[in-house]
Amino acid sequence: MPLSTHQIQVLRNICNVAPAGTTRTIMLPRPAVECACWRWAVSGLTTPVVHDPAQAFNYIATGIEPSQGSAWRGQQLAAVLRANRDIYREYLRRNFQPLNGNTYAVWFRSVVWGVVGSICRGVGLAPAAGPFLQNNGARYYVCVRYDPLDAQGAPNPPNYTHWWLRIEVGGGRFVCLEMFPQSNALTFRFNHAHAVNNVLTMEVTNLAPNHMAVFNHVIPNPAPVPMTQ
Repeated sequence: MPLSTHQIQVLRNICNVAPAGTTRTIMLPRPAVECACWRWAVSGLTTPVVHDPAQAFNYIATGIEPSQGSAWRGQQLAAVLRANRDIYREYLRRNFQPLNGNTYAVWFRSVVWGVVGSICRGVGLAPAAGPFLQNNGARYYVCVRYDPLDAQGAPNPPNYTHWWLRIEVGGGRFVCLEMFPQSNALTFRFNHAHAVNNVLTMEVTNLAPNHMAVFNHVIPNPAPVPMTQ
């Protein structure tokens, strides 16, 4: 579901005057142990911890199976992970030379894109072909930063280092909302992102119900908003 016109206008008003890098932080009433950047970005902290996308990336890199009960153990997703595990081992064997016409960098990004898309679809955030303008003029994105190289400059296996939610409000203005592990602080970052390099940005057509619950608390609507808005 999208934010209301009133909520978007409040964000737009702040973005129109806020210098890049301006932040505001609120503390969510959630145990810090349950907080993680990816859980906030895709579901507002409602997705079970066992579905951590790191388990998908770890399997591809090491072969360690995802936890019992994890969505990554489902038949279809498990088959995709096995296939990418085999491809990764072949890239290792070939010293990361192109495979089937694909460079390692292209394959790496396609795996990250696939994992992000799978978890978004799994929680009801439908990835959009874009642009997907809401009736209030906003656009929503799940953003994921990754490290393509290790400290020695060698290729990393597919991975992520941080997730956040980005809401564009028009005119080049935007707000990023992010959380970090072991902290229940939610930070609004106006006209500035956590990172701009090595970032995958996936547009989604809606926000999760718990995202909406947080926004409805932080930016209350002057009147009840119909569920169809």
